[in-house]
Amino acid sequence: MPRHPVIVADVIEDHTFKKQGKTSHVKRYKKGRLLGKGGFAHCYKITSYDSHRIYACKIIAKASLTKPSARSKLWNEIRLHRDLSHKHIVRFERFFEDDMNVYIVLELCHNQSLMEMVRRRRRLTDPEVKCYMWQLLLCLKYLHGLKIIHRDLKLSNLFLDKDMNLKLGDFGLTTKLANADERKRTICGTPNYIAPEILDARKGHSFEVDIWAIGVIMYTMLVGRPPFETSSIKATYKRIRSSAYKFPENVAISKDARDLIAVILRTNPEKRPTLDGIARHRFFSKEPFPATLPTTSLKVPTDLSELPVSSLITVPGGSPTDATSKSYRPVLGDRTNYTANAHPAPKSHPPLPPRGAMATRSTTRNQIPRARSSGMPQPSSMAKERGVPRATSAQQGGWKRHEENPVEEERDLRDLNDNLRRTILNKASPKPPPPSRPHPGFHEGIVDDTGNCVRAGTTSKVQAGAEYAWDVVWVTRWADYTSKYGMGYALSDGTYGVCFNDQTKIAYHTNEHKFFNYVERRSSQDNSSRMSSHSTENYPAKITKKVLLLGHFKDYLSRSSSSTKSKPPYIGQSPHPNPSYANPTQGESNPVMVKKWMKAEHAMVFRLSNQTVQLVFHDQTEILLSSEHQSVCYSDSNRVRRFYPIGEGQRL
Repeated sequence: MPRHPVIVADVIEDHTFKKQGKTSHVKRYKKGRLLGKGGFAHCYKITSYDSHRIYACKIIAKASLTKPSARSKLWNEIRLHRDLSHKHIVRFERFFEDDMNVYIVLELCHNQSLMEMVRRRRRLTDPEVKCYMWQLLLCLKYLHGLKIIHRDLKLSNLFLDKDMNLKLGDFGLTTKLANADERKRTICGTPNYIAPEILDARKGHSFEVDIWAIGVIMYTMLVGRPPFETSSIKATYKRIRSSAYKFPENVAISKDARDLIAVILRTNPEKRPTLDGIARHRFFSKEPFPATLPTTSLKVPTDLSELPVSSLITVPGGSPTDATSKSYRPVLGDRTNYTANAHPAPKSHPPLPPRGAMATRSTTRNQIPRARSSGMPQPSSMAKERGVPRATSAQQGGWKRHEENPVEEERDLRDLNDNLRRTILNKASPKPPPPSRPHPGFHEGIVDDTGNCVRAGTTSKVQAGAEYAWDVVWVTRWADYTSKYGMGYALSDGTYGVCFNDQTKIAYHTNEHKFFNYVERRSSQDNSSRMSSHSTENYPAKITKKVLLLGHFKDYLSRSSSSTKSKPPYIGQSPHPNPSYANPTQGESNPVMVKKWMKAEHAMVFRLSNQTVQLVFHDQTEILLSSEHQSVCYSDSNRVRRFYPIGEGQRL
């Protein structure tokens, strides 16, 4: 809670636009909802009456600034932040004051912070952690290049904008060194993230305290809680001083991730890796990782196979020992190589310090660090022709590209994929989509693979527009509890299943009471997943909770199917939730399960293990694509189904 109440009017007025002592224009903002509270400030969402732009506004009561140290701290924050300009730093817009408060207008980050994301998800996957660690490294490369130490790096200060880019904020504890050899001795920071040399103020601290915090952040994203957290600050500090932490046995963490955390969380700051050393570690170089994440990752893990290859970052090969090496070519790029940034840069900044956590080659004064570097590994340059399904390996879902298919079939599939893409984006709205930038692979990933899915099946003749009893299994209803557990679903053959938030899956058929199938999370070693079958009376203890949740989902979905009342918002169903004919089960050797699912703007999309893709639109129309039948089933707004061969799909 703030130490002094922050009283804010519904309309905030900025009177700083003056000419010769007279106010020529008063800029007004409409106060919106409260975004958060800090020790001295409230943060509100505000809207400009002039431009209608939306911002975040940090408001500090002047009553809390009576001490010179408090005023100096606030001015230091404003002075440093307003001169910063980087893609991964919250943009400083302006500041002003009135008789009651000081107002700092900032860029609004629509998707909260990494703290909320980790709380909602419990923990993040390796590729997701790599994505945000990489963006944080770029940000700190820029700050350290200006001899600036943040000193308060933590999940709650790492915000996410509307495009899911990381944005570093809150520069209240930030300091700027007069020279590269200067050491600070102020004891400051957040207990769980504070470096041991800050606690021992005798020798002072420098850039390495931010390196330490990177390790804490990485551990917290992977595990779900900070490594040194205890019930008392005294005990936490004792653990920090000796770097006493361990990895929980029930959380799968890769060897490379463990190794990188270990080399970062060293009590001796001089033995910690540099920023470029971290970037060269095998944790980043072993496998490509996404440059950005889709908004679905706020609630569910990101499936790397759904992202286009062109959106992935590939880092030059390295090894764990590279992290602490002082003699290597920088991976993040020198200051002279930074060539792109989202905002104009300040006019002048000091040179890059040649020591400590930022040991790099010397540069010329006033060469401004940028957000991207020509020295930074660029995403793969593999081209993908629009409309042609991309090839995917068997480890990415088992849908292989068959090059021997006739040219005519390729043309039909291209036309069908283009039509489906347009349908997903435009089905529920006659207007063209707004010019906002889509997330790479969010809509296209699941649609572009439909050609691979259908192409992999056998050929069968379907009369265009015909109606007949289709023996393809589809999703009849689902329950979205991804805020806590996952997505439960019911299939037309009587199967009930759950796609859990941790990427495991479970399903069983109502005619097969004695056995169910469980799919483990994909292995980080070979990107494969393993399915096992278990008796309902005898199964591993570690999946007991998931078996119980499966039963709860089944009961809930069964009750929902018989209810005549309107469905809750987290319950959805197909236009054909009650099959009029019996669908044969695939049997224990080849059970049908939901492999992947996605919430698009106008539809729910499911990929099933029987190589069927199902799109349920919000207007209760539906499309099913069957590999087995080489056909498309379209259900119109009157719930009348029509069937088309793949070549006739564009008639939809």
